[in-house]
Amino acid sequence: MKILNFLLISSLFLLAFSLSAFEILDPDTLNYLAYGRYIAQNGLPSGCVFSFPLTSCSTVLPEWLLYLFLFRLHSLFSWSGLVFLQVLIVLTLVSIILFFHLKNKVSPISVTILMVVSLLVAQERFMLRADLLSLLLTAAIYILVSALNGQKKYNLKNARLLLTAASILLVQILFSNVHGSFLITFLIIASFLLPMLVRKFAGFFKKLPLKNNPLLDWKIKLFFCLLSGTMIVSSINPFGIQSLIWSVRHLVAANQEIIKTISEYESPFAASNLNTRLSLTLYAWLIPSVFLVLLFNLRKLRLADVLILTGFLILSLNAVRFISYFALGVALILPPLLDNCRKAIRNFLTLKTAFMRRINSYVILFSFAVKIGFIIFMLSLAKSVITNDFYRHDNQTRRFGFGISEISYPQKAADFVLKNRLEGNLFNTYKFGAYLNWRLYPQYKTFIHGSVLDPTVPETLTFYERYRRINQQLEPYQPLAEEYNINFFLLDHTNPLNKNLVVALYRDPDWALVYLDNLTALYLKREEKNQPVISAYEITAANISQAGSAIHFKRKRDESIIRNSIGTFMSHLELFEQAAGEYQKAIDIDPEDYADYINLANTNRKLGNKELAVSLYREAIELRPGFAPAYFNLANFYLENKKYDLAKTNYEMTLKINRKYPLAHYNLGVIHEIQGERQTAAKLYAKELKIQPQYQPAQTGLTRISQY
Repeated sequence: MKILNFLLISSLFLLAFSLSAFEILDPDTLNYLAYGRYIAQNGLPSGCVFSFPLTSCSTVLPEWLLYLFLFRLHSLFSWSGLVFLQVLIVLTLVSIILFFHLKNKVSPISVTILMVVSLLVAQERFMLRADLLSLLLTAAIYILVSALNGQKKYNLKNARLLLTAASILLVQILFSNVHGSFLITFLIIASFLLPMLVRKFAGFFKKLPLKNNPLLDWKIKLFFCLLSGTMIVSSINPFGIQSLIWSVRHLVAANQEIIKTISEYESPFAASNLNTRLSLTLYAWLIPSVFLVLLFNLRKLRLADVLILTGFLILSLNAVRFISYFALGVALILPPLLDNCRKAIRNFLTLKTAFMRRINSYVILFSFAVKIGFIIFMLSLAKSVITNDFYRHDNQTRRFGFGISEISYPQKAADFVLKNRLEGNLFNTYKFGAYLNWRLYPQYKTFIHGSVLDPTVPETLTFYERYRRINQQLEPYQPLAEEYNINFFLLDHTNPLNKNLVVALYRDPDWALVYLDNLTALYLKREEKNQPVISAYEITAANISQAGSAIHFKRKRDESIIRNSIGTFMSHLELFEQAAGEYQKAIDIDPEDYADYINLANTNRKLGNKELAVSLYREAIELRPGFAPAYFNLANFYLENKKYDLAKTNYEMTLKINRKYPLAHYNLGVIHEIQGERQTAAKLYAKELKIQPQYQPAQTGLTRISQY
């Protein structure tokens, strides 16, 4: 049994290692490095350092210490050092949670099961950024506060009590200098304090005299002092009390509609997120599972734990970026409760009856089988992660390894800018800003980057809204280019929100496409000073197929990304023959990438190759049966060709996978309306409007049906 438990725990650590050991790819990490370098060279910034259009930026940087530390670490150990730190934080987090539960006699299998589920949900935020470190600090705070709550003696002579309280204050000082989420500490302490107050004043409203309980009185005083103390020490940073005020305002303001347009601030149940990644699917299943475990343990629950889990759940329901906190809460709180469920089931199966005695040996064998099966599952999952099959199947750009990602940053585009010494200001895609701050500053300042957008600074929200309107071509880009003297656009052409701007610039005779790769399209203004670069590098319909041909990745299968993204770029420009050629090259390189088949099928639809398109959709479905876009696009094909029953079947399958898939309800409603089923159509149009309230065709459909 001990050997089996050892293998169980070892497999858990291997899985945690594999899920955290991936190349640096998050934009925020590069922003941290850029700010860290600036702080090391110039001290704390006092305004808009990297963005040239803005005059008002937040002067409070709660993560300043992490910026500086990561820059120093990168200076010493480069990208491998950063990945090592990423792994170290995750393994330390797993270690302290595991130690916490095993010390409290929780069975290894209960801990491991919940830890694996929590890891798979929380890996959404395992990138090297302040959020990851905050998970570790949150776990430390919870464990320390739990230890304080479990003390038997509450007096100033209890050295362990004083040491624990001091440790909480020290962790909070660090917390308030590395991430604005240090407010979580107040939630945890208050969650332990509230049940004490309830016990103390339980009889107050019944007009009963307060009972004298010296131990409880001591605990209440201690936790009040601890709550006050953590609030006070949260101001021990270069920004003082402003850091606390900023964090509160930021938390409140993050619910603004414009902020919700950023993917990490979307609800995990938003249409764009449903069933798109394993972490979000597991999160959706985890919520009712947690409720059932809590219900089973109703009489043994601590109110503090319920309050903490509820707080984390509310946070996670508001934004994808917070689902890791709910997963952390599950890993910290649920293992002993799951253990209670396991013991209750086992006790029921081993009752002292003749029948139960006969099956007792089978129960023991089943327990062994569960552990062995779970070990095999963890090892196979770790292998899938290490070989990157997991990331490809989950449609992620992460790659296992130590270093910087080849496919996530505009590295070659930055090289092009520096090599050709492009003059003037640039307009860049939001997610590129962080990398460009790191690579191009101080020679160039960016137009926009992640740290610019601050919910507490209204000017930045107005600025971001205009940026979005320009990108979607809801507002012309020419006046902005004149206003800010923009000489070149550096855009992420893979983002659907940028499609209209990317196409408009390509068709504008005043701008020339001079660089194109798997991520970036760079447009240069047609002026005399830029003519040498344009003459040497201009990309037109005649030579666009050669774009990206000189770029090679260390992983051969990843080169399919170049061909696929350039194919999509060509498709946006309505160069469908060339696009089909690029998609076919992508499939030849990586025949298991289901998304390439859908892109090639869509292109063949536009070229009139109907049978080939259907065949390609079916191949995509065979490779990934649960991939909603494959069914949706196949349904669209059948709808276009008036094969309504086949279209209905595939739209229904789309909605079975993702009940909020955009346009699926509307298109299904169109079919029902064509077939004379107006009431059903009206219900489907109404459902579409719940997903997309501004979608005019659905509103028009409802109005039309109401007139019959």
